[in-house]
Amino acid sequence: MAFDPILALITLFLLGGLFSFSSWQKFSDLASFREVLMDYGVPATLLPVLVLVIPLVESSVAMGALISLFNPVSYSILTGAALLAVYTCILSVFYFTGRKIDCGCHFGDAGEPINGWHLVRNSVLIAMTLSYFLPQTGRMLIWVDYFTALVAAILMLIAFSIIETLRQNDRYFERVRRVN
Repeated sequence: MAFDPILALITLFLLGGLFSFSSWQKFSDLASFREVLMDYGVPATLLPVLVLVIPLVESSVAMGALISLFNPVSYSILTGAALLAVYTCILSVFYFTGRKIDCGCHFGDAGEPINGWHLVRNSVLIAMTLSYFLPQTGRMLIWVDYFTALVAAILMLIAFSIIETLRQNDRYFERVRRVN
């Protein structure tokens, strides 16, 4: 079964947006990102390197995804899937061992302990990333396909953002209910 090539296009826009935002968030506050890595138990000797390498790799994935719009390059897609998979494995270890640490998703702004939602969210993102490699029909893409794919990716990113905001609000109101 072959899929419409717009699915791969949506994946490229989604990866480009996701990893652009993720790397920008880290670069804009390297000190907080360093704290997140320390919470995850990264050895002190690796911290100076990983604080810079991880956002650089994320930036490379974002740029590679956008370059793939014009010249299909699957290494960036595989790297993005691998980054998500490694991160999900690390989250899984903390979740299943019961270690309660901040997920690091918001750099301590409205942190929450690692939970099942993080595993589900990342698994969905991995599946969406790997969908790029599904067989495609030979249909030629036209300008409206690019526009549609961009809007679809933006809406998906907005949906993830809304879900995260609702989860933050739920935690906030839970604390308020406990006080009252």
